[in-house]
Amino acid sequence: MRKKILLFGFQKKQVIFLKKKFKSKVDFLISDKTKKQSERIDAIVGITRNGLLNFLKKNLIQNKVRPQWIHLPGAGVEEYSIFKNFNINFTNGKIIQGVQVSEHAIALLLSLTRNLVPILKKGISVNFKRRPIEIRGKKALIYGYGGIGQLLAEKLKSFGLDVSAVNGNYVPIDSNISNLYLDNDLIKGIKNKDFLFITSPLTPENFKVFDYKKLKLLNKDSIVINVSRGKLLCLNSLYKCIKEKKIFGAGLDVTDPEPLSKNHKLFKFENFVYSPHIAGISDNFAQRNFDLIMKNMTRFINNKSLLNNINLRLGY
Repeated sequence: MRKKILLFGFQKKQVIFLKKKFKSKVDFLISDKTKKQSERIDAIVGITRNGLLNFLKKNLIQNKVRPQWIHLPGAGVEEYSIFKNFNINFTNGKIIQGVQVSEHAIALLLSLTRNLVPILKKGISVNFKRRPIEIRGKKALIYGYGGIGQLLAEKLKSFGLDVSAVNGNYVPIDSNISNLYLDNDLIKGIKNKDFLFITSPLTPENFKVFDYKKLKLLNKDSIVINVSRGKLLCLNSLYKCIKEKKIFGAGLDVTDPEPLSKNHKLFKFENFVYSPHIAGISDNFAQRNFDLIMKNMTRFINNKSLLNNINLRLGY
């Protein structure tokens, strides 16, 4: 039997390619052209977030469609947790964003250690409050050792840092990290670190996990970098720690709330840098994303296990 797959957010040329590639096995439905849904939809595949969540809220909850497989765009899935009790195979775009997000984390760090932030804010004649610092030999902690965290550790290791990681479960220990801590050893792992990188998915257990109590355990000249989810980090605690000189500064690509208002108190600090949730954007990501979707479509058609399965109960 031919599969029926509903597409969300695909470009016209991508749809043409898919129809040609799977012409003998799949009927593709386009979300913005389908006024009345088919009685049977075998899969729903989103390549962008536009309209997908609202469609799922309306049609899954009201039982208008019941697909076997749903592919969610991006890596974060917290907004889809309302579907955790549905017997549907969910996949998403985790892991494949590791290249560009880990690079962005390094960019945020270097903009602070090399004093680029005050230069960009005040011009080339600015007087530095402290000399640029070398990161070689410093101690870093990566919170979340998945696709992003592992590539980040590889890069940090090449800079000569001593890298440790915290993760929710055991992963193969590689030569890029000196120590692997489980979540319940976070306090032990964060003590006396120079850099904290937050690269973890958001789960019910780690909401605002980085509060004042934990942040002040870092070295007083430390830097916090968050490139995953804003709700992992308490901004009030971060502000207090920087103001009281418990830590040096921070680079954030994600915040809670988001986007960060232009008059937010954190912008008063020279040692704070912000980018508006752009770490996942890159020139090659769209093709990696499309390749993953094609591989999973092929597996789905042939009744094989899918790549990048997620558990909405766990949050990743």
